[in-house]
Amino acid sequence: MSKRILITTHSFYPENNPRAFRAYELYNELVKRGYVVDIIIGSIKKFVKHQEIREYYDRIINDNTPLKVKNKQHNKTTEKLKLPIRYFIGEKFIITHRDYFIKNINLESYTCVISIGTPFYVHMAVAKKLRNSDKKIISICDNGDPFYNYKKKDKAWYFKRVQENTFAAFDYICTPIEEAVDYYSQYVDPSKIRVIPQGFNFDKINIKKYINNDVPTFAFAGRFYEDIRNPSSFLKYLTTLDFKFKFVVYTSIESNVFNNILLKYTEILGEKLVIHPFIPREECIYELSGMDFLINLENTLSVQSPSKLIDYALTKRPILSFNQNNIPKDVFLQFIKGNYEKQVTINLDKYNIQTVGQQFINLIEG
Repeated sequence: MSKRILITTHSFYPENNPRAFRAYELYNELVKRGYVVDIIIGSIKKFVKHQEIREYYDRIINDNTPLKVKNKQHNKTTEKLKLPIRYFIGEKFIITHRDYFIKNINLESYTCVISIGTPFYVHMAVAKKLRNSDKKIISICDNGDPFYNYKKKDKAWYFKRVQENTFAAFDYICTPIEEAVDYYSQYVDPSKIRVIPQGFNFDKINIKKYINNDVPTFAFAGRFYEDIRNPSSFLKYLTTLDFKFKFVVYTSIESNVFNNILLKYTEILGEKLVIHPFIPREECIYELSGMDFLINLENTLSVQSPSKLIDYALTKRPILSFNQNNIPKDVFLQFIKGNYEKQVTINLDKYNIQTVGQQFINLIEG
């Protein structure tokens, strides 16, 4: 009889974010390997059993209404009011979604649970059920962005203990990048930490036959943030260039960065800056494969690494990566001239979902 696995996640297909990709690709690979997998999806508060997943897929596909977690617009006053709420409560989902998971998780039916975050409330709910369960099962906490004070002092001191207690309930703590190990080692026994990269099914990827663009054309795809991934300095630099180029951006058009920064520079740069809303991942990779090169604006936090680098590598186009505080102007001009000697190289083999899936299976099988 196949082992039964429960995946708990806030995001899932067809949501367009790294955690949704993580859960979706892992689910498909485990099913392909013969496991029976149920999944609880927090964003829509739905429990999808193994035998119901195909019906769920068909309904979503035929609906033609992509499920998205929107980046709602907030004015500065609203943002200031949110700060103390975030500090004392941690995240809104702890209040609005955690109880749903606690009520709907029955660990007695499974041999393994894989909790995928962020948001962190997913792990908190699973940890509570693990502590109250008499059945011993393999438990895996797969965490993307750290929860407690990874971004300045954004949460009250007691969330340090919440994070420690949550991690303590799991057998394994997984993170997609090696750089995050030191962070997690502060809150959990290092022997429990595993590095398992983001995994993707490369078989579904289509790219264009690249043809050199008439004017230098480069692109960025992903979310901007006002603190850790701010495009202001780069856009300001672009305004100083007196030659033709086109910078194509795929991002949220409902964010503060779009309203406060990008709109201003569309007026200054004119047709040199082209802004598009997010599009589905496979479609975005296809469009990016027609660019001369791609821009990766690095996070200022070492414990985060954008999964977009994997998608960028799949386009077969050169990647220029830099920090918002250190723009390599000379290197950028080399890229403009077609000299890609300083491009970032990505080893895609370790991101193949078959490789990633096997790493999870090694934990599942003990």
